[in-house]
Amino acid sequence: REALFEAFAPRPRSNVEAVVGMLHKVAMAQRYTEQEVRDILRRVPVDDRGRMSFGKVQDVILESQRRRLAALVKRAEGGKPIAPPKERPPRVLFQSKSASTLMGVTRKKAINALEEQQRDTKLLHSYGTLTATLQNQNKSLELRSNVMLVRGPGDVGDRWDRYCALRRVGRGSYVNAKNWNCHA
Repeated sequence: REALFEAFAPRPRSNVEAVVGMLHKVAMAQRYTEQEVRDILRRVPVDDRGRMSFGKVQDVILESQRRRLAALVKRAEGGKPIAPPKERPPRVLFQSKSASTLMGVTRKKAINALEEQQRDTKLLHSYGTLTATLQNQNKSLELRSNVMLVRGPGDVGDRWDRYCALRRVGRGSYVNAKNWNCHA
């Protein structure tokens, strides 16, 4: 915390206390990778026994800490996000392995009467609102027939989801196809 207060040196402590509290959490959450540690310690001289001087290692680490804190302060003063968000891969829950296992009864070919009732219930719960609006939910026979026609979400390992978007790449796309019968 004191190093952050020093980074805001000309300003009084009372003015920057809230910002320092926020930056302190971000600074403590940052972790060095092994490669970053090697890069930092590369400048420290090694003696004839392959050891480094503790004082020199400490000076290099403190200088690295000052640079990191100065970068955080610069981002905070510039109005940028203090810690840039890490991009997460999109989660497609309806095509997960657990969802596929739970819906496995709907794909079985030979089923008995109990499994048939369970299949119909799962399909109605999963796709009932996709095939009919709330006003038409009371038309059970038509709803049940339409739900049986709904195609499943696809294989878990499939790269395309039901919304024609590439999975696990973080961006949408479209299918570019030509209808050659119309271009005569």
